[in-house]
Amino acid sequence: MNFKRKSKTTLFATSVLTLCIILGAVFVGVYPAAAANQPSNEPTVSGLNENAISPAQKENGSHNEVFSAQAEQYYEADNLPLFEIAFSRLGEKAQGEWLDKIYADDRIRFWKTAVNMLDVDCALIQHYAEKIYDDGSISYFSALTSRMSEETLEEWLGIAADDEKFNFQSILSNALGQGNKFDTLSETQKAEYQAAGITVDGNNHYYQGQLVNIFLDMHRLSVNPAGTVNIRITRNEDGKISDVAYMTDTEVTELLGNMEEPDDLYDAETEELLNDMNDFDNK
Repeated sequence: MNFKRKSKTTLFATSVLTLCIILGAVFVGVYPAAAANQPSNEPTVSGLNENAISPAQKENGSHNEVFSAQAEQYYEADNLPLFEIAFSRLGEKAQGEWLDKIYADDRIRFWKTAVNMLDVDCALIQHYAEKIYDDGSISYFSALTSRMSEETLEEWLGIAADDEKFNFQSILSNALGQGNKFDTLSETQKAEYQAAGITVDGNNHYYQGQLVNIFLDMHRLSVNPAGTVNIRITRNEDGKISDVAYMTDTEVTELLGNMEEPDDLYDAETEELLNDMNDFDNK
């Protein structure tokens, strides 16, 4: 009974207020989604923020591309410590691809570092052990023995014995703590070496009065860092010594690889980066 028609001004004000309420509700819903897509201002790790690798990326393997790119950068820069960090974050397939590349490039320092990141007796260790054993690469196989269990080492020692690959037997024996097994010479063997100008005194070998650093024979492989010359023995079909020669630098590199390792692999910047990446993993 007291109804009064609203004025045009009241209707207009009511409509504007209603529209503001609706738009406000819309923006409240849109803001969280937009904020989630904004780049994070948090400290980054090697150029990656915490949102760089999503659960979906980890599921489909694209995080391997991220760390492979980092590994490529450090590999080309010959930065071994940072390469080690990036390599350790890769999946098995990506690690296998990198091991193929390192082996093909003949970069023994990177090979040793990468191998040390692998699990003991994992599939990659077995795969490359078979390949490198067939290739006859002593230095690369030697690095693999550090990631083999005692049982696996025993199996490979048996294989090397059956194949009469004495250099591999020596390496595997040393890895098992049985180095002296191949260091004992009979009087006949000592006399044979003596006739060729080689004197054996315990684990020391002398050639023409000089202490030998690397002594390579089909039956023996001995390394003495105090030595000054590297000697290679050649035998004929009857197994008799036919020649004694000094090894070239190329032969030494092919046999043992570059054994020189930096005294201080990790500088302060690398240590800080490693700690940041560990924190990133924990998150």
